[in-house]
Amino acid sequence: MLNEQELAKYFSFHHLPVKTTDWWDGLPLYYSNLKQYHPSFTQRFGQRPEFYKKYNMKGHNGIDIGYIDGTPVVAPGRLWVTYTQFDDDKGYGNHVFTETPSQYINGDYYKLDVVFGHLKNITCKSAHWLEEGDSVGPGDSTGDSSGPHLHLGLRPWFSKDGSNWTQVFNNNGYFGYVDPEPYFPHIVWDLDEILHPKGFIGTYKPIGYKQVASKGGGYHWEKIK
Repeated sequence: MLNEQELAKYFSFHHLPVKTTDWWDGLPLYYSNLKQYHPSFTQRFGQRPEFYKKYNMKGHNGIDIGYIDGTPVVAPGRLWVTYTQFDDDKGYGNHVFTETPSQYINGDYYKLDVVFGHLKNITCKSAHWLEEGDSVGPGDSTGDSSGPHLHLGLRPWFSKDGSNWTQVFNNNGYFGYVDPEPYFPHIVWDLDEILHPKGFIGTYKPIGYKQVASKGGGYHWEKIK
């Protein structure tokens, strides 16, 4: 059975789960108006174990991306909407559960649950495919939340026949959820650039790219040929 690092190589999202209606090609400084939503990490996986004790978890079972109210939340890749739930007062609030297409790897089948929590409202329908960049809904602070943010959770599943599924990490203390960051290879340095837009791109360097000066000022990444 694949471990978390091996799964991340097969299930890799190259786009952030938040963006504007303008298309983003995956490189920094191509966010159009994304900076106006002030996205940043507000909580990472495993943090605040004392708070999540009430949910019988070892700590936070996803990542939180803080932003201003109404920030567009979108599918970071092709996803099947398994169900949507409107619940302003509890847990994830208004939230959407999706799953990736399954993949046949080394004789077994794998897929991921992807949950989007604390939405203002929901703009997608159950039992429909979302393509990369399709709207899930505007962000908010519904449910058990102290401010507007997206809770993003990933949970791997495993099957021998493609029909009968079990959670890969069912007893890990997070109800089978794993750290999403390895599955989003750009997310750390993308958010770092938004937080440090002047003079330099920040402290994170994507593998295979180099930092060069832009004609209009500032810097951007270019792929090393």
